[in-house]
Amino acid sequence: MQDQPQQLDHYRVIRRLGSGGMADVYEALDERLDRHVALKVLPAEFSREQERVARFQQEIKSTAKLDHPNIVTVYDTGCDNGVLYYTMALLPGGELRNKIRHGLDHEQVCTILGEIAEALGHAHAKGFVHRDLKPENVMFDAHGRAVLTDLGIAKTLDSTMTRTGMSIGTPYYMSPEQSKGEPVDGRSDLYSAGVLLYKMLTGVHLFDAEDSFTIALCHINDPPPELPPEHARFQPIMDKLVAKRPEDRYQSAAELAEALKRLAQGVDLSEPDSPAELEATEFYPTDPSVVITPGDEMAETELAPSGQQVLEGSLQPSSKSLQPEDKSPQPEKNSPQPESESPQRENNGPQPANNSPQPEIASSQRSGNDTQSEPRQGKWLAIVATLLVCALLGAGGYYYATTSTTEAPPVVKSNAPAFPAVLAGNAILQLRSQPSGAEVYLGEHKLGVTPLFVENLAAGDVEVVVRKRYFADGKQQLSLQDSQVTKGEIVLARGRGGLSVVPTEADAWVRLNGELLDQKTPLTLDAIAAGEYRIEVGFKDAYYAGRVEVDHGATELIKPTLVANQLLPLGDRWLTVETLLQAAEEQVKAGNKLTPRVGALALYRLILQHRDDNPEARQGISALLQNYQHQLKQAIDKQRFKDAEDLLSLLGKHFPGEDQGALVQKLKEARQAVEKKGQDQRQREFVQRFQQLLKGYHFSQAENLLQAHQASGGAEDKSLKQSLAEARRQYAEKVERFSGELVELPLEKGASSQLKLGKTEVTFAQWDACVADGDCQHRPDDQGWGRGQRPVINVSYEDIVSEFIPWLNRKTGEQFRLPSLQEWQYGAQAGQSGLYPWGNSVNGRFANGSQKLGWREDGETYSAPVATYPANDFGLHDMAGNVWEWTADCSGGAGSDSNCNRRIAKGGSWFSAPKFLQVGQQMAVSRFSRSHDRGFRLAQDKPLPQTQQ
Repeated sequence: MQDQPQQLDHYRVIRRLGSGGMADVYEALDERLDRHVALKVLPAEFSREQERVARFQQEIKSTAKLDHPNIVTVYDTGCDNGVLYYTMALLPGGELRNKIRHGLDHEQVCTILGEIAEALGHAHAKGFVHRDLKPENVMFDAHGRAVLTDLGIAKTLDSTMTRTGMSIGTPYYMSPEQSKGEPVDGRSDLYSAGVLLYKMLTGVHLFDAEDSFTIALCHINDPPPELPPEHARFQPIMDKLVAKRPEDRYQSAAELAEALKRLAQGVDLSEPDSPAELEATEFYPTDPSVVITPGDEMAETELAPSGQQVLEGSLQPSSKSLQPEDKSPQPEKNSPQPESESPQRENNGPQPANNSPQPEIASSQRSGNDTQSEPRQGKWLAIVATLLVCALLGAGGYYYATTSTTEAPPVVKSNAPAFPAVLAGNAILQLRSQPSGAEVYLGEHKLGVTPLFVENLAAGDVEVVVRKRYFADGKQQLSLQDSQVTKGEIVLARGRGGLSVVPTEADAWVRLNGELLDQKTPLTLDAIAAGEYRIEVGFKDAYYAGRVEVDHGATELIKPTLVANQLLPLGDRWLTVETLLQAAEEQVKAGNKLTPRVGALALYRLILQHRDDNPEARQGISALLQNYQHQLKQAIDKQRFKDAEDLLSLLGKHFPGEDQGALVQKLKEARQAVEKKGQDQRQREFVQRFQQLLKGYHFSQAENLLQAHQASGGAEDKSLKQSLAEARRQYAEKVERFSGELVELPLEKGASSQLKLGKTEVTFAQWDACVADGDCQHRPDDQGWGRGQRPVINVSYEDIVSEFIPWLNRKTGEQFRLPSLQEWQYGAQAGQSGLYPWGNSVNGRFANGSQKLGWREDGETYSAPVATYPANDFGLHDMAGNVWEWTADCSGGAGSDSNCNRRIAKGGSWFSAPKFLQVGQQMAVSRFSRSHDRGFRLAQDKPLPQTQQ
């Protein structure tokens, strides 16, 4: 630590606030603006080190660019006689480190970390990464607001000031990527915020070890410890912040701030598995989905009804335009056949649409070929057509490669038969249709199937007719030119036909393609789209299902015979087993497993009630049971015992015949294991808390905790009592070693606490212990008289209150201070009224004074070891002579601020004349002054028992 400057430019230094490895911070008065500021100084000896200067300047620039209430404000910067400095807002609330020592509640932690997140968010938005977030760099303003400071190693995201591979920061708080010297971004600061959160909650570091290297390895490799149970509500935030990989953390400080806000509002941020499903809501049917129906355009889409729609349709019939079932690829009964199979069709010419062959329908007026053979026949026809297309493409391509220079090769060449000589010529026709696969006729001659490529046609104006089943005929006038390709394309419109349904029972319901019609039988539908339909007819438990084909321009009549005992009742509805199974599956997907009447379990049991041998229903119930048993096992494994109990109750209610004994036993054993684990955990937490109290010297609290633990049923532990007694003994020795023995003075009238004063002045040995710990930067000169038990000299008031006393308080956990002028005089007089502590006459046997200035007998020419001379009636040594003693009072009087740069010293010294050893004498001295005849003794307040207050 450098010697304290008195003045830098127009800043008058008042006192030191703190010291760091690179700079010192002082409170200073800005004499131009008459305001107190924090003055940060880079000593002159560091100005020759380029890296230190660069960091210091980087801190100034970084801080100055950031304007946020939670980031310290820079006022000014300058250089005076080689001393580089800058000034910033004074933060009287101290460091976060001090608040952590005293303990923080959850509300304070949320507030402080939230304000830090706001500061980091602003810095990151400006392109800065702090890189050294720690308790010492978080301070508090006069309003108690957290303020981020010390951007000495802050780095812009595009900065190259720090080389890759070099880790800079405080090891306890560095992210894994920062520890490895890798590039960092704002998520590295968020990791440090997580370490800081752990410190605020527990008072200890996330990782600790004997050296920085090991700590860094812990951050890189080791899983972070979990928070104690009392802080478990912060665990989700901790887990996100201290994730090893940046992409697993919060991706911005704003996300952290939002999480803290929600936590403060009482939101549980944990993410448990979804609660076990206990009971689904009642199922309420709605209108079925509308089936898309084309007008004159082509449309072949079918919306198959879901199980839910089937249930709904049964309750709420509706009349809608109907569309044939999509059978794509559609086998064509009128498709061109190989010449050897159907030569009679060669010259049939166009046929009226209403004379098209009709589909085979069970129980209808028609009879004919077995319709089940048609798909297989259509499949082979498709294969043959594909092979012909490939062959014709090759032939057409060769033709155009050798005869044409203007037209692209045709898509396909027809397999049409040879035409009569009157049609022979050199014209070429290329024709497409939508949909494809339509038959093409030229006059009375069938040319083939689209897509079509035909050559050797006679030139002239012709009408081409295109026919495809279920579509209206398409026509197009074409002009065929000799030796040229004529192209054409025809779009076919879906045909329209009629359907009449006359079953054996009247008032039966009818579904087409799964859609319930709003009419009952007998019924006739006019102008529905031509095509093939799935048809279902039902009346009570009687049922019929089949297929019907509606051709363009024709009305199909069917008279289905309903078979009894095919439907099952669901309320006032009658449904097939297949429909109920489908509906049950849909209910499972929708989560309606146990809903009364229409839930999956109810539907499966309805099926088994009438079809007890149905394997799908039995398997469905078994799957439901296994699902809930699995949920129960998961709840037990995850120790969600309330959910487990609810699930057991649910299983007993809905599956009463199933033995759940094994699961009941599993739940019982899991509860016992958790209870045992909880007892062990509570014992560990108790011992840990007890040891923490001993470590923090809170002996009364430790004793109360021990008594409360035993009163609540905890086992008596004699070793803990022995630990308490030993800790008290060691602590008493430690306090006396560093502070000296303090004497309790008799209570003054009206005193609110017991005053204790040091039996002697503080010695060199005690001050040197502070120097050895690194807290006292000033090592006072002993003038060659010796150190040890001699009173420490050459220490200023500022040295005492800024270095020694803060160190002593941290070292012992006690609260020491300098005595006030009034307290010092009370201790010196010891209840007497004489001029000196021992009476009214000069007596060299009681004090060390200057023989040269009139002190007789035992006066020394330098200070004597403490307690060399007799104590006064209060047991206090050297209240007169030996060394002047600093008090806490200003020179303007006790509690005065008129001239607090000058403090009162009392008692005289080895260098003083007799009159200055009188109790009433005093001396006003600069608080920064050090002298070989000045030292000090300590004071302390001891709370009075409640009975004495």
